Amino acid sequence: MKIAIVDNAIPASIALSAAVDFPDLSWDGWHFYDDVNACKRGMKDGADFPSPSLAVCLREMAMACGNHIRGGCFADFSLFGAGLHRMDEGGFLKPHLDASMHRLKGWRREYSATLFLSPSWSVGAGGELSFTDQLILPVFNRLVLFRCTDQAFHEVKKVASAEPRLSLALFFYSLREPSDITRTKAKFDYE
Repeated sequence: MKIAIVDNAIPASIALSAAVDFPDLSWDGWHFYDDVNACKRGMKDGADFPSPSLAVCLREMAMACGNHIRGGCFADFSLFGAGLHRMDEGGFLKPHLDASMHRLKGWRREYSATLFLSPSWSVGAGGELSFTDQLILPVFNRLVLFRCTDQAFHEVKKVASAEPRLSLALFFYSLREPSDITRTKAKFDYE
């Protein structure tokens, strides 16, 4: 599986502003996932960014993805299922496939992109994005982009750091027929 990894993906000043303005645990835009599959916070669908710097960061992220996205794809700036994500110490996301289609629009999901925004992440802090044959450290201002195929199982390893793992996710779609019209949400590897 081809995975694009882009270090220093956006201007550092914009990434740092987004990291500084990233919401804390008291933000009412968080949805808390806490079950056997995940322990994380994700932005509620329809929530507004708590700071303009995060919206600027999202636009820069979309532009950084441009060279790696094939024609006919478009970003979903409504951020359905995407947006801000935060994992605190002990947080994780079990192996899964991303949804193959947008549950409300019926669009085919083609790519998932994640921009890591924790300013001082290091080896040993956990929280790696893991694919079958690749482990990616979530270092500051690193963009990871991959195709959402039926073989693109991935997970986030357990966070071992007291510093939260901060990220911004953006999904790209096309108007092609979805590969699996039943996968309107993440499918975990044992389902």
